[in-house]
Amino acid sequence: MPDETSSVIPFMDTFYSLSSNDHQERNVAGSSLIHHLFLSTGADFKINDKLDKEKYQGRFDAIIKDGCYALTRLLNGLCSGRASARQGYASCLSSFLKLSFQMGPPDDLYPGGSCWMDHFMQHMNKSKDQNTTPLEFVRKQLLNLTSPETKGHTKLEKKGSEDRDYIFGKLFGILAVARSGILGTGSPDDSFENVKGYTSDLLSLYHHKKWMQEPAVHALKELFTLVSSDCGLETVSKLLEDNQYSSFFAQQCSWTASKVALYIHLQAIFLYRENAEDLKGTLPDILKTPLLTVSSLQTGSSNCDMNSILKDTAVIVHPRCHVVWESIWFYLCGKSDTIKRNEQMVLKSKIALGQDAPADIVKALVNDLIVKGLLGESDSNHNITHERRSLAMTLISRLCEVQLPPDFLEQVILHPTIVEKLFLQTLKTRTKPGEKSHTLKPLASKILQRIVRSLDFEDNNIERRLAIARSLIHAHPSFDEVTQTQTISSLLCLDSVHQSNESSTSSASFYHKLWEQYLDFIKEELFTKCINNDDELEIMKYVNLIFNFTKHVSHVGSHEHRQYFFRRVTLILIIGAFFNFDFVSESSKSEKDTESRSIWSIVKSIQKDMKRSNSPIPHRIRVIMSSKFFSLLSDYIATDKRITLKKAKVELIIAEVSYIQSLIETIESFGATLINKGNIINEKDSGLHDLFPFDASLKICSNLKEIILKEDQNQDEMKTRILSAILGLICPLSLQLLHPGQSDNMNESEGDEIDEVFDEVIEMLTDLLDVATGLFNQGHINKSDEDKEVDPLCSFAATCVNIFNSSIGGSTLNNSIHLNGGARLVRDSVQGAWGSMLGGISDDSSSLDLTLNEEVLSILLESICYEEVFSDPTIYDKDSEMEDADSSEYDNKSQEKSFSAFTDANTTGIDFEGMEIDDSESKDQEDIELDPLSLENLLLEDTDILASDEENTLEHHSGADGALAQLIKLKQEARKAGQNKREKNELSNRVRCFSLLEAVFPNKKRSKTIPNNIALMTILPLLRTRTILLKSVLASENSLSQKSTNCVAEKRVLIDRITSFLENKIGKTHVVEKMNFDACQTLSKQIIIELNSVSSADHCKLCSSLLVLVVKSVGENGPETLRSLSKSIYDEAVREWSQKRNSNIQSLVFDDFISACPSDAKFALLSELIKASTEARSHYLKSEAFRMISELFHVNENDNLELKSMLQENSTGLCASIEAALGDDGLIKAKRIRDVLKATEKLIDFSSIHGDEKLRNATGKLVTPLQALASTSGSVAVKSLCKKMEKSIEEGLEQNTSSDVAPRNERKVGSGTSSKKSKKGKKKNKKKGKK
Repeated sequence: MPDETSSVIPFMDTFYSLSSNDHQERNVAGSSLIHHLFLSTGADFKINDKLDKEKYQGRFDAIIKDGCYALTRLLNGLCSGRASARQGYASCLSSFLKLSFQMGPPDDLYPGGSCWMDHFMQHMNKSKDQNTTPLEFVRKQLLNLTSPETKGHTKLEKKGSEDRDYIFGKLFGILAVARSGILGTGSPDDSFENVKGYTSDLLSLYHHKKWMQEPAVHALKELFTLVSSDCGLETVSKLLEDNQYSSFFAQQCSWTASKVALYIHLQAIFLYRENAEDLKGTLPDILKTPLLTVSSLQTGSSNCDMNSILKDTAVIVHPRCHVVWESIWFYLCGKSDTIKRNEQMVLKSKIALGQDAPADIVKALVNDLIVKGLLGESDSNHNITHERRSLAMTLISRLCEVQLPPDFLEQVILHPTIVEKLFLQTLKTRTKPGEKSHTLKPLASKILQRIVRSLDFEDNNIERRLAIARSLIHAHPSFDEVTQTQTISSLLCLDSVHQSNESSTSSASFYHKLWEQYLDFIKEELFTKCINNDDELEIMKYVNLIFNFTKHVSHVGSHEHRQYFFRRVTLILIIGAFFNFDFVSESSKSEKDTESRSIWSIVKSIQKDMKRSNSPIPHRIRVIMSSKFFSLLSDYIATDKRITLKKAKVELIIAEVSYIQSLIETIESFGATLINKGNIINEKDSGLHDLFPFDASLKICSNLKEIILKEDQNQDEMKTRILSAILGLICPLSLQLLHPGQSDNMNESEGDEIDEVFDEVIEMLTDLLDVATGLFNQGHINKSDEDKEVDPLCSFAATCVNIFNSSIGGSTLNNSIHLNGGARLVRDSVQGAWGSMLGGISDDSSSLDLTLNEEVLSILLESICYEEVFSDPTIYDKDSEMEDADSSEYDNKSQEKSFSAFTDANTTGIDFEGMEIDDSESKDQEDIELDPLSLENLLLEDTDILASDEENTLEHHSGADGALAQLIKLKQEARKAGQNKREKNELSNRVRCFSLLEAVFPNKKRSKTIPNNIALMTILPLLRTRTILLKSVLASENSLSQKSTNCVAEKRVLIDRITSFLENKIGKTHVVEKMNFDACQTLSKQIIIELNSVSSADHCKLCSSLLVLVVKSVGENGPETLRSLSKSIYDEAVREWSQKRNSNIQSLVFDDFISACPSDAKFALLSELIKASTEARSHYLKSEAFRMISELFHVNENDNLELKSMLQENSTGLCASIEAALGDDGLIKAKRIRDVLKATEKLIDFSSIHGDEKLRNATGKLVTPLQALASTSGSVAVKSLCKKMEKSIEEGLEQNTSSDVAPRNERKVGSGTSSKKSKKGKKKNKKKGKK
């Protein structure tokens, strides 16, 4: 029935809409038709009087006529091939028949209580058909209107398409009748005869054409199902006693998939009842033969070869599947109550037909049909067609949706062979270039998604999810990565889709159980493979599984889940990587502590496995476990969603590392020992005497925690924060002392590297502890020198640099592979602690005395820059820094006298132009230098000599020479590879250390506390380092042979960091102090030298911005100082730019200065630019000079008289330069002349306002060249501008004349009259007099 909001379609229009491809339109049309015929009047409609009877008689007569018309149209529409006519008409016909048999007109109009179909039949039947029942009438009408002979066609006249339309029309009509439910409305005999007739019609359709067999069987299945429900099983049994079914199923040798489908479906109809085993005696004799058995599914083991029959159904193209499979699922599966679609089926426990259990039949179906029949028994894929693989995927998907036992699902349905051939071979990533993806890849992905979606979030599905996940992992541990899907992640609810469900309590409990059981499975598999000495690559995949699982939980799980599974996995990795279990026993501590008991249970299970195998975990696996442990710890802390402040991150680091330390102590209490403890510390003065490195780190952490507790009582928040940050750095460093042990084939040098790492970490820890105690006057770093206190910030900076340059900070120069995963956490901890230390500089409320001096900055710069930039002692005098350490370096009164390192650093500069970078290695790496061409031609040198004088010359052993040449080549390549590795590592260290320098200049708030000389001190070393790097990069790009060995990418990264720092941090420094003029002048000259070192636009732009900064830095000293410095810089720069051909100075250097300091630029640049406009070496440079002159030659409101006077002094020279330019053929071209004319226009404007007679006369000489240019130029704009300037010049000359006449008129007396001009002249003269 149509909704109230939807529009009802008129009756006659509904028939057209019933054939629409839009199912919603078909539904509206069918509802409108039914509403018009049967539902237009209410169910309680009554005739009250004679008038009502006459009124409604005609209406119901019309409905009867419309119903007859509708029945005919609906039956005719079944045979239409247009669009979706069969679906629409069949659906509407089913509803029409149902209501026409259930409803009828009012008894007052049509006595007898007959239904609508009785009236339709009376209206349509002829006199000879008066005894026909409604069921017979419907069947007769259906057969008549779906037969071509009744339409006037003969068999010879029918085309193939028309024949097919009539056949399918009859099929759809029979199904519509069956679905309407009218077959059980008549008398038993009438219903039986009509059902028998319909089944006979469908059997005739089955034998009509081969392509009609499957549709006919599908209709027979549905018809028998509906008849068994409406009329009872007795009617079905009586139907099957007919001879036509005996002959249909009698020919055993002619079984087809369609016949098997109908046969098994009929058996399932009788057996699908409660206590089905008691109904075997009621089965018709024709159905008592068990067709679907284990033996019939085995090839050649039965008269009915079900294996071949079912295998041939692969010709049906996906997504459709042969009807026999629905019959098989109906036969094997069922529900406890009734059959409902869209509900999950369960496998029957037994079948009261035959001796085989349903589970055995399914097992045979999988093993014999799918594995052997469809996929092939061998490993080759040549006989596996796409159709067979597609059918196998569909069957496996359907079986996974059935409620099978988890073990059966894992061991039978998703056997590794099936997973390999169906999914891995289909979805695996193609490695060969140009190799196309598998045709069935989309289908395989869809099947996997369908399997996952069939599982809900009930607890009883946890085992099924795990069973499927285990099957996929057994086939390939990296299933998701190989297939590029998220199947296992989705099964474990680790994908982003399930994040929203994690909040509820029930879902959280479900996830916890699922993840815990999965982790137990992976742990057991991992240690089992270690015990069995499986392939190490296979074991590594399981380590990666644990690691990836925990990372996923960290991203999608709640805080409780994140912490729980992180700590469980951490325990597993620590046990596997760092401990051996020779003497393990439960301690008394585990009896009382719940946490210890859980730890003991895992330790005990692993110890049992180890003792059973009598073999330790392979060294490579321990190394991987160690690396994954450190990576997991770093990722866990970095992805914590609760962290919004640095303080919270430090607290999290301390908490988790403290837990890990206590975990290790608990494991050691059971008797387990660390694999490699290192050497006992023998330094008695350190306070760590006779301790192993890790135990010493625990003591250091304990000491620092005691300091923090003491400082909490002082209520100094900044001190406590810095102490906590240092502890947050010491804690991750202490974990670096865990080592997975040495391999059996480790040489002595590798063992020494391990000891060096231990010693290095212990030294860092003690230095950090000394920094903490030094900050709060609880000790000194250098106790032997009590008169000299070392700066804590300086010492801490040196320690941070050492960490970044070591293996624990990410350096890959040594072989500490097991530490690489923890480098991220160590670097983050260093950044946090360094930021906290710098925060103490700007905190006035704290009692800390932290100062950012030049010694700290020198440590940071040395870690970033090359040694060459500090090679001259006058540039970086460290002794002078130490001598001035105790003086008040930042006292503004004494700053000019003692400018310390910045003054010394810039008093004398080094000319790097032409300086070669010493990239040479040690002597042992330079002992062989041989031309590659001579190496390649070494065997051919003596060929001609041997040929000419073979008898008198000894034979030359060319093979030895070739071997020697090859050996030399290998040594050269190895040396280059080692050099490249060292250089790459060094560049990476410099980039890491750069973050420390960037943290010094983070924001405007802290920049106010940084002295300006500190900011300027960074310019020259960084700029020189950038120059060295840029030269190397450009050289590599120009030499194709060196591109792969010169670390170009790493160098560009460092160049970009330096550029960004100088532009965004240093370049935006606001100078508020007086600066030393000599130092700034020397620094600016060195910047010019660096600018000329490399021909690069970006380099030139950077140097230009730094020049502007240096010039502006002396602004606090007064404008005269600024102009003096800028003139000394830019005068020489303009001359070099305009005269020297090999100069790298570009015009943007002067543009930046003009933009930043417009007034000062006029004093510094104008005179030299005017000279350059006539003396420059090219027309382009001359036009550029005129362009910049046009920007300078004007007067603003704020300009003083000195500036105006300076412009007047230079205006005459500019006139001469313009006059020469207008006569130069190279400058009057269109691309040059505009700059000249713009400068001319500015000069004329200045002359008209501020010029004197001399200047106006000089500009008058430009009239002739301008007239000549206007006459020869082809540009309308140029001509117009020339005429405009010519007019302005003439007005200025007239002004000179009027100013000469005015004084003579003033000397005349008694002239009685005066003109307006004379009056204006008098006023002007009066004003001048006043001035």
